[in-house]
Amino acid sequence: MRIGIDIGGTRIKIAGLEDERVIFKKELSFSLKEEPDRVVSRIKQAVRDVSISSIGIGIAGLVEYKKGLLISSPNLPLWKGINIPLLFRDFFNTNIAVDNDANVYAWGEYRIFYRDLDNFLLITMGTGIGSGIILKGEVYHGSRMLAGEIGHITIIPDGRSCLCGNKGCLEVYIGSKGILDMAWNRGLQVEEVYDIYALAKKGNRKAKEVFEKVGVYLAIGLTNVIQLLDPDTIVLGGGVSNAFELFYPSLEQELKQRIYEWNVRSVYIRPSQLGSFGGAIGAAFLPEP
Repeated sequence: MRIGIDIGGTRIKIAGLEDERVIFKKELSFSLKEEPDRVVSRIKQAVRDVSISSIGIGIAGLVEYKKGLLISSPNLPLWKGINIPLLFRDFFNTNIAVDNDANVYAWGEYRIFYRDLDNFLLITMGTGIGSGIILKGEVYHGSRMLAGEIGHITIIPDGRSCLCGNKGCLEVYIGSKGILDMAWNRGLQVEEVYDIYALAKKGNRKAKEVFEKVGVYLAIGLTNVIQLLDPDTIVLGGGVSNAFELFYPSLEQELKQRIYEWNVRSVYIRPSQLGSFGGAIGAAFLPEP
């Protein structure tokens, strides 16, 4: 059985696949202070009864996928500089591959639902904003493995500072913290993005305004991507994408105003079909059988 593992900031999702069928899903929590080898030991315990043919791993951060090296990851400081396949081979005797979490998520959606397309883009919307790019049926990594960092496209010159060192990044405005900031600035008493979503679904005007603004900001970022890559389809995944119906109208309206010959391009923009386990499912397809 193929095993896919998606390592996030505090959660790990595991999926087992036979061919393209998902046989099981599991989720673990872990602490950022927990040593990586202990985390992998717990993953092994979670799949101890599974006959494993290969393991694919998606992890947030800059990944040198050919070497399996996690170069940097702001959300996983103890994992920085670790060769991920070598770490896992201390616990598993099988073929192991690793890539950036957004890339494996995109690869999973593409393999299962969009293999008839040449060019495809998946945007992850959560704590951060990332993307995986499929060009001519392959994941595009770029010359330095940095392709797909859409969250750090500038949408507001001289805007708010981002952790990356730039100002006005898309992630600053529509990452989870940016969305919460918009809600708090409107006087909403919320703790999570889901709270804003729940209020908006009940008709709260201020909450609905937040997601309308998310759509506008996302459209500005996507304008650059669409003009450059001209993808067939863009899929939106991650927790924030659950509010797709709330931000899509303003997203579409803004794109029509900004993109030359929008009606000719007719780029399809859709929510993810794989959902929260998309990264794990996509990771399972990484190693060749």
